[in-house]
Order: sequence, then structure tokens, then C-alpha cells
Amino acid sequence: VRGVVTGWRPEKFLGYSWNVFSPGETVSKWPVSYLELALELADSGTRLILVHRPIPQAMQNQTAMGWHTYLDLLMAGLGGAFPKRADLFPKNAALYGVDMNNIRR
Repeated sequence: VRGVVTGWRPEKFLGYSWNVFSPGETVSKWPVSYLELALELADSGTRLILVHRPIPQAMQNQTAMGWHTYLDLLMAGLGGAFPKRADLFPKNAALYGVDMNNIRR
């Protein structure tokens, strides 16, 4: 994944472009998308808001599975646990209907 920071406010917001490249590729076969991570105060502490768009239809479930796994890892780490990403993939792949034997790149 390669990108350029498009917005930054310390402790509040990070935005950047997002593009997926296969090893050795100089031009991606996927369109550029944009990722935004924002933090806001909530009654229970701090809320993380993640927005990633646009996602091509063919990649939506796989992308959702990936971000869900990332957020699971983040929550586990905040609780002092450090599971392996590969251990979380099967649950999230099933949740989003992703065939782990046919991951698109």
C-alpha cells in the first residue's frame, strides 16, 4: 500500500490516499481510495472513526474483513492481549463471506 498524507490534525485526525500495489508493480491496477482516521471524545472515552472510500465493489467484503481484523487487533492490544492477525482472519472472513483461498490482490 502506498499513499500520501492528505490531512493531519495532531491527536484528532489523519487522512491519506491509499493505493494497493503488487510486488514489483509501478502502476496499480486498483483506483486510488482515501482513508480517514479521526478521534473524538465520547461518554465512554475516545471513539475512533475509520472511513475508507471509495472501495471497488469487487473488494468491499475483503476490505471490510481487513479493517475489522485491524480494529480487533487494536482493541485486543488496548486490553493487553496480542493475538496474531492470522488467528482473527477466519472469523472475519466468515463474517464478510471472504474465501481466504481466493484473496484478490
